[in-house]
Amino acid sequence: MVQDLLAKMLANITASQCLLVRMAQLQAEGKMTDAHAALAKAFTTAKCRETVAWARELLGGNGIAADYNVGRFFADAEALYSYEGTFQMQNLIVGKAVTGLQRLHVSGSEPAMVTTGSAETTLNSNKESEMKNPCRSL
Repeated sequence: MVQDLLAKMLANITASQCLLVRMAQLQAEGKMTDAHAALAKAFTTAKCRETVAWARELLGGNGIAADYNVGRFFADAEALYSYEGTFQMQNLIVGKAVTGLQRLHVSGSEPAMVTTGSAETTLNSNKESEMKNPCRSL
């Protein structure tokens, strides 16, 4: 339904605008961190990609035609999202801020391997106290 897609597109745009206003406030207060910027970039690029995909859906075949900007916007949004792992890198920055760990490798039922700088240690999932302040506020 067209109205449903338009409403979801507007919600994505509004949420992204609100997040950017909050980032500007944090920057003005001198409280903005790299994690804040990474979170904002990851969120807004994902929502941009989703919104442009819905716009292509609304336009049908015209959504990929060169005569309409949506095709170009779609290519740009995809580049912002996936170029050289940008989205994953932003999430690693946010994840580090939340857990205090560089990266967390989880495979099957084995204990997770945690990389903290150059040394790797085993993280027992039953001992949350081993994590460095997982409740850090963004």
